[in-house]
Amino acid sequence: MRFTFQAYLSLIFFIILFMLGALIFYQESRINELAKTLAFYGKILPLDQSLPQADAGKTKSEEARIAEQQTMNLNENIEDIKNSIREIRGVVRKVSNESIMVDAEIIDLEKLATADPAKIDFSKLENLPKKQNTYQVMITPDTQFPTRKLKDIKEGNGIIVYVKSGIYDTDKVEAERIVAFAVKPKQD
Repeated sequence: MRFTFQAYLSLIFFIILFMLGALIFYQESRINELAKTLAFYGKILPLDQSLPQADAGKTKSEEARIAEQQTMNLNENIEDIKNSIREIRGVVRKVSNESIMVDAEIIDLEKLATADPAKIDFSKLENLPKKQNTYQVMITPDTQFPTRKLKDIKEGNGIIVYVKSGIYDTDKVEAERIVAFAVKPKQD
């Protein structure tokens, strides 16, 4: 009887230890995703610089110099930004066993490169210039589906696809992980 009690107690201890390890692993992966996102936004506008504000103490030439410096910083980082974006958010257009067609709205890097940084509010993603693109998302045996299985994904579902390479030089990407969710119909 005593041995059985100790065995159950040991089993419970190892289960709790395993669950704590899984929780720490999950949180670490979420922290890494957040760090990548923050690094991306830091490349768009370095965090140690702010956009020029209308300030009576600044001269026109000083404002122009600041705007020119920020444009140079932005243009220097466009290629890094282009290669670092590995996430597609959009709506499912078509689903097959091998791929999913996704209509996505992505940051328009060409417009961003030519835009005046003083006129762009970098504090919100929705304020950046966007363009529409359609992607063929290839499904592999390694593709993870944490929320829904492939057979449960339907046309019109919202979708977030994490891909293995950049999304700007291609319309065909290989999915690492796919998160799909139902989209509420728009009310008229």
